[in-house]
Amino acid sequence: MPRYLERPTPMTCTSLLSALLGLGLLAAVAGCSDGDKGTGADGGAPAADASSEAATGTDGGKGESISCYTDVQFVCEENPTPSAADVANLMVVCSSNSGSFKSPAECPKPGFLGKCTLTSDGTLRVRRYYMGEGVDAAYQQDFCVNTAQGMWSTTF
Repeated sequence: MPRYLERPTPMTCTSLLSALLGLGLLAAVAGCSDGDKGTGADGGAPAADASSEAATGTDGGKGESISCYTDVQFVCEENPTPSAADVANLMVVCSSNSGSFKSPAECPKPGFLGKCTLTSDGTLRVRRYYMGEGVDAAYQQDFCVNTAQGMWSTTF
């Protein structure tokens, strides 16, 4: 299996929060809760529990939407309700492909061709395609519907 498809070693919420705090991306995992009772990102109180997650609008450890736009591949990957692991995974993939990671998700509208919406491992994912050299919208649509078993749309 190619290395970029392997699942990374699991991280606790506290270690992930600490890593993201150092990168200035703490907002991407607000509400992270995996039972880890270490100190919070500010060095004080433990990470949020389920009751505080409900108050902040997150869902069972799900955070704010995330995206990675890779202009040289003419694609923007979006995850509307990522887990902490999804955030870490997309950050690695995005960095490896010289993409632009955003939280909340922010895929560009100029040049948009279509999107494929699918569920993978119980997680909703959206892949938006853009005009570019060698990009074939009909092929992307066919792959989305017939191979990935997703839904194709030309609505942003």
